[in-house]
This record gives sequence, structure tokens and C-alpha cells, in this order.
Amino acid sequence: MNSRRSLILTYVFVSLAFLWSLLWGKSADHRLGDASLTRWYHHAAEYFADHGLQSYGLPVYPPDQPPYTHITPGPDWIQTIYAALHRLAPFRDFPVFRWNSILTAIATLAGMFAALAMLARITSAVIGEANGMENARRIDSARKAVTLLFLSSAMIQVFSPHPHCSAVMLLDAFSLFCVAWWAEHATRKYAERSWLKAQGLFATAVFIAFWMGLSPTPAVMLWSLAAAYRFGDTSLRGRRLLSLSLVIAAVLAFAVALKLYQNYLYLGSIDAVLKDVADILKTRQGVAENTEYSVLLHLAKIPWRVFYLFGALGFFALGFALKTPALFKKERVLVSMILAAGLIWQLLMRQHGFHHLYFLQTLFMPLGLTLMLGLSSSEAVSRIARWIPAAAMLQAALLWSVALIPSLR
Repeated sequence: MNSRRSLILTYVFVSLAFLWSLLWGKSADHRLGDASLTRWYHHAAEYFADHGLQSYGLPVYPPDQPPYTHITPGPDWIQTIYAALHRLAPFRDFPVFRWNSILTAIATLAGMFAALAMLARITSAVIGEANGMENARRIDSARKAVTLLFLSSAMIQVFSPHPHCSAVMLLDAFSLFCVAWWAEHATRKYAERSWLKAQGLFATAVFIAFWMGLSPTPAVMLWSLAAAYRFGDTSLRGRRLLSLSLVIAAVLAFAVALKLYQNYLYLGSIDAVLKDVADILKTRQGVAENTEYSVLLHLAKIPWRVFYLFGALGFFALGFALKTPALFKKERVLVSMILAAGLIWQLLMRQHGFHHLYFLQTLFMPLGLTLMLGLSSSEAVSRIARWIPAAAMLQAALLWSVALIPSLR
């Protein structure tokens, strides 16, 4: 891929994302960034900045609702950093919504570029060290191509200022770092010592994921287990999977206990906490009354949302999977696990996924890795990447001309 053209397009798409983060907010539509919910995050951040931990770290949403117990408040806490910075003298006159949105978009893009670097490292570990220079050239070209498809997608162009999406993107960067670190150390000397450190990294990623709004937790668990399965001595694979599963179970038990204790501090009794948990599980799983959930409509929404959020990325990922059947047959367990990571929240908390389309963000990195593997697999296949810049430009042009510019009027 032409490096100069790729660099120019990268600057253009980044500039468009920043422009959107400065101008958006007139439309409350979920398809256009969900500005209404974003204002809830901003309100919670302002509350934390003004009142500290009076709500026991639970977010308070407008219009002055009681503290919200049903979700973990990591994204709200991150927004509190921006709210605190806004109180500094040079920034006080900047509108709160614009201020938080631009800083959130910066964090999202930083997380995205870091995650892409980790995807490239994972791809290198999967492909192996044979033909090192040639593989490195292909992987670099693949990374540039995937970067353009990431940047031009609605996931970035539309949702980069969304607090939840930004928090998950930063988490993606860290969880993929954990996978890349183990992939690179699994074949080195004293790999078993490295595995102990890798378990610590995976446990940390799962713990953070739990506090980032719950939804990315199953995905991070599956990425971690996929790494334990794919990389390292195959004769020790079962032992690694068992030990990591036990570590993840212990970390989740600790995280859940902390969250329940946080809710207990506010609700005041164990009975109230248990009732609160039961109510939210019934609602989010779509089995409570008046949840406005439909299985058939949900199944119809998922393909449309994948197309809307990821666009050309999904088509190219599928195309290269079909073009390189030998590679994907060999890596079928790895690819299956990471693709399952992208969809598992839609199954576990189906009402939650039904109402908020951006919860499919967990499919972003699996599609990225699938495409990067396909692009890097052979010279013949990588030539097809010359069509990717045109696809990225068309995708961004359609997003802005059909949806984003009209929504700013």
C-alpha cells in the first residue's frame, strides 16, 4: 500500500473524527452517537468532580436521579478526569459537552492506534518467524490498511466521542497488549515463568473490564483464553487453560464482591442488594416484563448494526477469510474464539445489546485481527489491499453525506 496516500488518508479521517466530536450533539439518535446517553456520563462526571464519593462512587444521572447501581462506573470515572481538567482556569469557558467530547475522542483514537499496534504483534506471532523481513513488510502494509478501515468506520467517525466506547477502546489496547506479550514470550526461554506474569496481566485486564461497564468482560475473558490456547507449548495447553480459568474465576469473584459491597453501602441492606441484582438480571436478559425486547428483531438488528458500525471492515474480513482457507482452517480455534468474544454480550445480556447498538464494539478488534491475518498471509492476497483506500474513502463519504452532515444542521 502506498505509504504517502495511507498517511494522508489517516490525517483526513482523524481530522473528520475530531470535527464530529466538536460539532455533534444535535441528534439524540443511537445511530448518531447517542448524544443523550453521553450527556448522562458527563453529568455523572460533573457530580463526581463536585461531590467526590458522596454517592459511594456510583454515577448520578440527570435529572438528579438516585445513584445508579446497575452498571460498573469505569467510563464515568474516566470522564471525571476530563471534568476535573475543565475546572482549570484556561478551560472553564469551553462548553462542557464539547470539552468532554473532544478529550474523549482523543482517548478513543489513542486507544485505537495502540490496539492496532498490538494486533500487528499478535499477527506476527501467529504467522511465525519464517521469511521474517517479508512477513514484516506484509504485516506493516496490513496494519495501514486496517487502520484506514477502522478510522473510516462509524465506530470511530460516529462513536469516538461516546464515553463508553472510548473506555472500551482503551481497555482493548491493554487487553490486546496482554495477548501480544504472552504470544511473544510463549516461545522464549523460561516460558513457564512468563506464563505466571501473563496470568497476572490477563487477570488485571479482566478486572478492569468488569469495571468498564461490565459489557467487555466476557470478550476480554475469551481473548485471554484464546491466547492461552494458541500460544505456548501445546503439551501444556490444558494446564494453562485450567490455571487461567481458575485465576479469572477468582478475579471475577473479587470484582463482583466489590461491586456488591459498593451497592450495599448505598442501598443499606443485603436484601435490597440481592433484589436489585435480580431485577437488573431479569431486565438485561430480556425476561422481565415490559423490557421491550424481541428475539426476532434483535436477530435482524445485529447484521444491520455490523454493517453500519464496521462497514467495509466486515466485508474485507469475510473476503480474506474465504480467500485464505488454509490459514483460517489452521487457526480456526483462535479465530472462532475471538469472533465469539465479539458477539457474546448479545447473547448473555440480550436486552442490553438490543437497546444499545454500540455494544457490538466488542466485534471491532476480532474483525481487525481476522483481516490483518488474511492480508498478511501471502503476497498474492495482500495485493487486493490496493482497493482498501478507495473503500475507506467511499465509506467515510457515505457516512458524512448521508447521516453526519445532515444531523449537524
